[in-house]
This record gives sequence, C-alpha cells and structure tokens, in this order.
Amino acid sequence: MPENTNNERKLSYIKQKAQKRKKLRATIIIAVIVLMIAIIVVGGYLLYTYKSYSGFTVVSETPLSGASDNLSYRSFSDGYLQCSNTGLIFFDPDGIIWDEPLSMARPLIDTSGKYAAVADMRQNDVYIYDRSGLAGRITSSHEIMDVEISESGVIALATNDTDCSYIELKDLEGNDLINVKRVFSSSGYLADITLSPDGTRLAASFIYISQGSLESRVLFYDFSNESSDDMLVGGFSQYKDTIITDVEFLGSNVVCALGDNALTFYSFSAEPSIISEELDLEWEIQAVSFSGGRLLITAKDPEGANNYRAYVYNSEGKQLASLGFDFAYSRAFLAGNNVLLYSSTDCQLISFKGLKRFSGTFGGRISYLLPITSSRYILATSENVQFIKLK
Repeated sequence: MPENTNNERKLSYIKQKAQKRKKLRATIIIAVIVLMIAIIVVGGYLLYTYKSYSGFTVVSETPLSGASDNLSYRSFSDGYLQCSNTGLIFFDPDGIIWDEPLSMARPLIDTSGKYAAVADMRQNDVYIYDRSGLAGRITSSHEIMDVEISESGVIALATNDTDCSYIELKDLEGNDLINVKRVFSSSGYLADITLSPDGTRLAASFIYISQGSLESRVLFYDFSNESSDDMLVGGFSQYKDTIITDVEFLGSNVVCALGDNALTFYSFSAEPSIISEELDLEWEIQAVSFSGGRLLITAKDPEGANNYRAYVYNSEGKQLASLGFDFAYSRAFLAGNNVLLYSSTDCQLISFKGLKRFSGTFGGRISYLLPITSSRYILATSENVQFIKLK
C-alpha cells in the first residue's frame, strides 16, 4: 500500500476524532448553559412565588394627602391617578404631574390605556383626561349611573331618567355614536355596563321583577353589527332570584357576569356564548376586584372552616385559588399571584398556594394600598403617599 494513502487515512481519522471531540464539547457547553438557565428560571419562580417578607422600605414619597373621602387609586398612562371627592391628581414616583380640582359627591372613574373618564354619580358631566390633563368634557341629558372608556377613546354611559335606562356611546368630542333606550317596565333597571377595549362591544346587566321575585338578564351589544336596529346580538335570562351586580370584560373577548349567587363567563368575540357557569352559589360576597384578566371574590366562608374565603378565577372561568383566612380586612386586591388584604392598620399578603408572604403594619393608618407588583405598592396615609417595597 502506498505510504501517502496510509498518511491520508491517518489524517482523516485524526480529523474525525477532532470533530467528534468538538461536537461533544459544544454539546456539553450547551447542556450546561441550558441547565444554568433552568436553575435561574426555577429559582426565580420559587423566589417570586414563595419568598416571605418581614418589613418594607420607602422608595419615594409624594406630598399628597390620603385622607380624602371616597379615595381610590388607578394605574393610568405611565403613572397613577388619585381620585377623591375633591378631584384628581396624576403623579408618579418623582412627584405630582398635574392636579385637577373637582367637587364630586360620589365619583365614578374608569381608565383604559391613555385615557381616564371621571363623572359624579347622578350628575350630567363627564371629564376626559390624558397624560397632559383635561382633554375634554361631555354632557348627557340624563343622570349618569356608570361610565366606561375604551383604549380608543370611546365613552360608554349608563344613564337613567324617570322611566327609562339608556346606554350612550360618545366620542372624545362628545358627539353621539350610539343611543340605546330601554324602558324600565319591559327591560328592567340597568345595573352595570362593561365596554370592550376597542370600544365596539358592550355587555349590560338588567334587574327586573318577575312574579314577585328579583331576576336578572345580561344583554350583549355589537356596535359594528348593523343587522339590528339597537345592535343587540344576544341575551341571557337564566338568573332566577339573582341580582347580577357586576359585568366586566376580562381581556378583549371574555365577559364575566357576577351576582349574589351566580357566576358566568361568556365568550363575546361575535355571538355571545357561555364558557362556564355556576348557579345557586352559597356565598355572601364582601369584595370584588378585577385585575389583569382575573377575578377576585372575597366572601364569608360557606364551609365554616375560616371566617372568610377568597376565590380567584382566570378569564376562562377556571378557579386558580380558594383560600380560607380569618384576617379582618376592609379591602382586597390581586397582587401578582397573591391576594392582598388590608384594614386601616394591618396588611396580609397570601399566595395562591396559601402561603402567608407578609403580615404586619406600616407604622400608621392605611387609607389605601394599591399593588404595583407582588412586592411594590402605593401606600396612602393621612400624611402622604409613598411608593414602598416589601423586604
């Protein structure tokens, strides 16, 4: 055999061995990187889910008073809104951006994207705000009972007069887009409305009397549908001896209807249909909160094992948590995958797994506590408003 042929074979063998070592080394490196990423992700999840807190630090303070009546806070634009009987204040961690005095007996507020709509219940004016301040004012000829605003700037009003309910849709300039009239004697009393994020669809709950008992129906309107004069595309009246007090869009295409003994999730992208439903529920609801496409209900514990119970649902109607607790609270919110409970002096944070992640006070009277994340909050006291972080 020629010598150069042997050399070529040896060289080929050496190259193959080198390539195999290179591939093995690359595989090991990739496996190590994937393992490290997995450890970081799992560790971060465990830390996020199970970490407990024993105190807090003040990140920044804003010279606002949290002592007003009917006080509430909302995320808005790139900051936060304080709404009370005396008006609106838009602020962020660096301070006050604008202050709008308003005198309101029972303020109604809704925020969506870059817009906020504010009205005084049973009055006629709605004030529209964006990041720069007052963006417009619209007026209804009827008493305003509820207000909603979409991300596109469409305003929906639930209004009443002596014998009728109205659903009014207006643009930012106050021009009438849609006006739906419902007579009390045939349709019932308009209890609540919810507007889709794009402003094209609306759900409404009506309460009426049938054979001496209170009943409810939920109606669905599609304002892009021109096949019906009043844009009505569906309705459900299965709520016997039930008062549906809340309807809410959870995302773009799901509507939640909640009553004193009923809970229904509807799909509403075109023709409405039931996703899931619970009727004849035995609970005494104390607080309701919607956040991030999820629903929180706190009620007296029907099982009697605890004083209270918190129920959390996602937009498909799946129950994410059922937590028994005994803490005497005044308000309840969702904070990430946790339930935030607080009174005027104390606070508890309970994970969906039932872990008590924080229990304590903040050194003074709590007027309002707004979750930003599971560990960051806006704390309003009678003296000021603080951005705090649990530690």
